[in-house]
Amino acid sequence: MYMELSKEFFDNDNIKILRSYSNGDSYVLFMLNLYVSTLKDDNALYVNLGYDKKPYTYKELSEMTNTPIDTVIVAMKILNDLGIVFTDEKDILPVFNMRF
Repeated sequence: MYMELSKEFFDNDNIKILRSYSNGDSYVLFMLNLYVSTLKDDNALYVNLGYDKKPYTYKELSEMTNTPIDTVIVAMKILNDLGIVFTDEKDILPVFNMRF
């Protein structure tokens, strides 16, 4: 699977907001890591336990994306506030609401 970015990716208001933070480029890179990670799982991040789905912890997301945990925690808060990621009723972290 692959993901295609549009030439207007960096002109998107949400990307501009993310990049305006002092660690903004790291947040964008983390977000892109999340998107790529969801390509195989119907745009959701979770550990499949066979009978159930468990959301990733911040520590697991940090290890999976090779991102410092403090960056993951802040980035997830910002991404949630912007409506880019959300936690559904089962605490699965789907990624949505942006076209690349």
